[in-house]
Amino acid sequence: MQNGEVVFTAPWQSRMFGMAVALSEAGFFSWSEFQQQLIRCIGAWQNQPGRQQDDDYEYFTHFSAALEATLHSKGMVTPPELDARITEFRQRPHGHDHHH
Repeated sequence: MQNGEVVFTAPWQSRMFGMAVALSEAGFFSWSEFQQQLIRCIGAWQNQPGRQQDDDYEYFTHFSAALEATLHSKGMVTPPELDARITEFRQRPHGHDHHH
């Protein structure tokens, strides 16, 4: 957040945020359910044994983990299904969806 606004440093972050908002607005989960999952993910990171105070805090890494956990808890996707989709997306060539 910067000046009360969400700041994205990479396109995947804005897409992930938009997906979470859209799924919540469509009723797949409540925003408060997602927020609680995000709080748990950040807390788990903060309480990791051996973590140093100056370790990089990457908000959208926690956001992504929280969204995955929320989708799994709602039975919307299993970890193997999610892993398969991630692999599929990573294997697509750069610019695959831009036909100019």
